[in-house]
Amino acid sequence: MAAMAYRLILLMALFGLLGFGGDRLVPRTLQGVGEISLPPRVVPFGAGGAQDDDPQRIHFRFERQFGWMASLGSSTAFRQLLTVSLMAPDAPAAAYERWPPGFSPSYATLRHERTLTFADARLKISAGRYAQNSLDEPAHLYLYADPSRRLHIAWHVVDEDVAPDAAVPMLQHIAASFKVTADLRAKFAEMAGRAGRAEARATAATLRARAALEKAGFGAAAPGKPVMVNGVYAEWMDHPEPRFQLLKPLGLMLREGAAAPVPRLPARADGWRGSVGWRQHAEGAWTHDNRGNAYLPMPGIAQALARRQTDAATRLYYFATTVRVEVADEARIDELGSFFDELPAVEATWQQGTLVPGARQKLADGAAAPEAAPTAPREGFGLDLRTGDPQLDALRRRLAAAARAALPDVQAGRFAEADAAVLAVDSEIQSAVMLGALYTEALRDAVGRGERATRPDHVAALHAHALHWRLRAYPEPHTAFEADSYDAGRRADRAALAALLAGGETGG
Repeated sequence: MAAMAYRLILLMALFGLLGFGGDRLVPRTLQGVGEISLPPRVVPFGAGGAQDDDPQRIHFRFERQFGWMASLGSSTAFRQLLTVSLMAPDAPAAAYERWPPGFSPSYATLRHERTLTFADARLKISAGRYAQNSLDEPAHLYLYADPSRRLHIAWHVVDEDVAPDAAVPMLQHIAASFKVTADLRAKFAEMAGRAGRAEARATAATLRARAALEKAGFGAAAPGKPVMVNGVYAEWMDHPEPRFQLLKPLGLMLREGAAAPVPRLPARADGWRGSVGWRQHAEGAWTHDNRGNAYLPMPGIAQALARRQTDAATRLYYFATTVRVEVADEARIDELGSFFDELPAVEATWQQGTLVPGARQKLADGAAAPEAAPTAPREGFGLDLRTGDPQLDALRRRLAAAARAALPDVQAGRFAEADAAVLAVDSEIQSAVMLGALYTEALRDAVGRGERATRPDHVAALHAHALHWRLRAYPEPHTAFEADSYDAGRRADRAALAALLAGGETGG
């Protein structure tokens, strides 16, 4: 009996050495921050370095993955996913309630189970079914927050790895082991200033783009209101981020069969930034397509092309370049995306018949197109009222009608009355979208009339209301990806309105 007990003790010790002791914590270094003890089977993500993409935290990710055979899928499945964060000294209470960036385990069902309090710390526990690839595993999510120590721990773990009854005391031991050994005040100060610097860069890039368009003769380009110079259309767009598009119609081809011939651009050492696309009538509707996975024509340009092609027996080919202002470098903005550098070679291949072979037809004159602004964007203050979603389109048309009726109140400074008129139609996100568009349009018009000098308080109020409603138009994020995307959208909104106010640009 004693020999059997001795062998059992040896076996348990061996399991512990091999890392099968689920309750044994092992020390982990948090590079440049401090240290913490964690379950032995979770390993650092990548090189184990700190991540600082959220200005409210420096965080470290640890994980234990399912084997491919266990989950049978192309996505990574996690037995455990654990993120440790040192929060910023001034992090608000709301930051402690959020999941860290990149922490989004896939649950088919999830419900809040209970909340525990330990001195200054709170632990929120949720239970559900982890459903990644072919898996359907009972699992728990733990959100531990201790503002007094600036500690935040997010932990996903399948119940098979750590039983729920064992997870809570284990998490307490993990939290107790957390130590900060570095002075990170300068680091957090640098992180806190990033948003302002990014916003300043976005504003500068928007102003630079508007100046480049102005220099080329496209200064009046606006959302839904393209300008044409020497046969080239230019249009500006603000949502989902500032961008502009240049497009030159090449000509019409008689259709020969359902499939469009693939344009054959000549070889170019540094590749092509622009792309060749086409417009055709297929399956009862006019459509746009290209082979470069590039942006399709913006709404106002699409309307202009529609006026120039009415024969369903033709395809209209065009060359286009779209520049996303926030991500483009200064040279690309100044060069208008290399559009005019590439256009001569494209036009030459079109004329030679090597770009697309086939019989041609004369393209209707487009000289008058810029004079007539497209109806739908103007009626919707730059918003698309024909998205193809019947319910959304009907709601937006009602909101647009209310906004048009409220425009005199906006121009007179009766903002509460204008807001109430639109909110009476709908009090959800779409009303915020419409009010943001309404105040942006009013701000653009006021700046264009020179009211920055004659009515500065009114222009400032228009800017404040436009910014308020555009920021209100984002829903609550449910994942880290959504949070990052919405933050980028808000930065773009601030930059666009700041540029409009500072430089009088007409994009909105």
